[in-house]
Amino acid sequence: GMIHDSIYDYILKWLNETDTRSYEEIRSTSGKWGNYRNNSLKYKTTANGSESTKNADYSYLTPTGGVTEITYNGETYGDSPTVSNNIFDIAGNAWEWTNSRYSADYRRIRGGANSGSSPAYYNSNAFPYYVNGSGGDLGARCELFIR
Repeated sequence: GMIHDSIYDYILKWLNETDTRSYEEIRSTSGKWGNYRNNSLKYKTTANGSESTKNADYSYLTPTGGVTEITYNGETYGDSPTVSNNIFDIAGNAWEWTNSRYSADYRRIRGGANSGSSPAYYNSNAFPYYVNGSGGDLGARCELFIR
């Protein structure tokens, strides 16, 4: 099913408990490791090992491999920064619909999107969004139960 707010919050708590992301990184500095508008990402292509860059000014080169580096406010971070404990893009990239209702006509969205700037949209925030709304920066994360 579609992820609930409580599960999303548990994932963030788990990232902190496993020393993958600090509380500060989760709460207010997810721009250092998320795919937001005001940072640049360096991708390594899988075909020949070369690199391409998505710049903070929205000028893109098409990536065909994993993220190898992120630059945020002039500082560079490495080691696949958009991946945390094998969870991809939980900060930035796309707003994620949740199954949690804000009101009758609104659901909560989480995570921030590439169209937004961090830290204004850090990944611990939850915002209401009209259920019939649409946009190019909306997505969903599914829950997986293993018994």
